[in-house]
Amino acid sequence: MSLTTLSCFVGLGLCGVGCAASHPLPAGASHSARPQAVADVAVATSARSVVADPGVVLESSSATPAELVPLLADVCQIVPQAGAAGGVKAASGCACCAPFDACGPGTAAEPTDWVYAPKLAVTGAFTRAGAAQLALPMEGCEPHAENYGGMVVLERHGQRYELARYVSGLNAQQCWPVRRDDGRDLLLCRTADSHQGSANEALWQWDLAADDATLMESSPLVSVEDLEWAGCWEQPGFEVSSARLKPLRLTERAGRLELDVEIELRTGVVDPEYLSRCAERERAPEGGARDPALDPRALLAARTDYVVFRFDGSKFIQR
Repeated sequence: MSLTTLSCFVGLGLCGVGCAASHPLPAGASHSARPQAVADVAVATSARSVVADPGVVLESSSATPAELVPLLADVCQIVPQAGAAGGVKAASGCACCAPFDACGPGTAAEPTDWVYAPKLAVTGAFTRAGAAQLALPMEGCEPHAENYGGMVVLERHGQRYELARYVSGLNAQQCWPVRRDDGRDLLLCRTADSHQGSANEALWQWDLAADDATLMESSPLVSVEDLEWAGCWEQPGFEVSSARLKPLRLTERAGRLELDVEIELRTGVVDPEYLSRCAERERAPEGGARDPALDPRALLAARTDYVVFRFDGSKFIQR
């Protein structure tokens, strides 16, 4: 079997690189055919023409929210964004949040400061083999505890898209489809969140044919916690750790896909220099460029851990 199990996607780039060596994760690491209206949205070719051994790095979508909004024209009322504030920085978006019950196509809606637009769109057959579907993680009306949004699944019927399902709480920053042996696509997604000085990243595999409860109760393949900011609020001598996921790598080995997850782990003790860098970062202009070498975490001792998953034809299993 070749790497054609990695399916098509919208606005997703792949570049060939060598895969890092794979080792078990040490026990010390915490794993705590489209409508003409969207012809300008690039759809990548099948992975068979882009992916080759020894591996590829999975990168972010290059499409912008504004470019992806027309994908939703058949399921919601698209309105202009009236002001600078908004859930997504887009020129326009859905007038209400998914599942769009209050703003179906053709409903009356005024420009609003808050519009809802996709962050990315992934093509595949997620709920059944042979379906022409799009998975779109979006900000929504959900609270923080429900990840501020969910996953919209659109299905192509002729020249139109219809809402196949909406899974509240399944929000993500990056997603990639992986073709299963039964012809459906598994959705591999990366999420990120932060709360009170703790930043968390996780890698998930979602089978969108499963019911909502099963999906919401699923556990991540990998989760890491970054307490760099929390260390800024402590006294010298406090032990601090900062774990972050590196870009994911897919490789074919012995006829099956393997997913290499690299984790940068930094550990150390808060000292006066650490707190000084925290204070300097607090004073820096918001949104300004900053050298990561000047961040507090750069003072912590670093090591790299790896965890490897093998695809069995339906899901990834840790080696």
